[in-house]
Amino acid sequence: MKNSYKTAFGGLITALGTVFMLLASAIPFFEYAVPAAAGILILFMQAQTDKLWALGVYAATSLIGVFVVPNKESIGMYIALFGLYPIIKSFFEKLPKWAAYITKSVYFVIDVVAVYYILINVIGISQELMEDMTKVTLPLLIIAGLIAFLFFDRALTLFEIRYVKKYKKRIDKLFSSRK
Repeated sequence: MKNSYKTAFGGLITALGTVFMLLASAIPFFEYAVPAAAGILILFMQAQTDKLWALGVYAATSLIGVFVVPNKESIGMYIALFGLYPIIKSFFEKLPKWAAYITKSVYFVIDVVAVYYILINVIGISQELMEDMTKVTLPLLIIAGLIAFLFFDRALTLFEIRYVKKYKKRIDKLFSSRK
């Protein structure tokens, strides 16, 4: 695939990812589902090109999202977790399976805590949500989020396999047949 086609494909993925992120503001309670869907787009970019191009699309979508997406929680989750994770996932998977799960879990917890710390203390979003949390509720939410994240991790693996087997050649052919 030529660089001009990679750029065009990256532009399409960036635009689609930005539209997804805007949906998080339009549809309530999509703060996690929409950034995860936008992260899957990064996976497609990486499968079609390479990690460097995927990182560029991630950076562009993140930068645009910071300025145009009103829902800062969703863009924060995209930047810290769901957008970057498809790019670095392969590094975790080089570890033994048990170590990979532990590392992925630690990555998730650190990212979620960091995002909410920044949202509350730097950006200044309302602390009402955190004030309602009890010492039991917050750990339960983190555990539920971790379980959902591990399902997301598995879904990324399945999406990548499916994409490479079924769609990568079609996209390659679509872009290479243009002259």
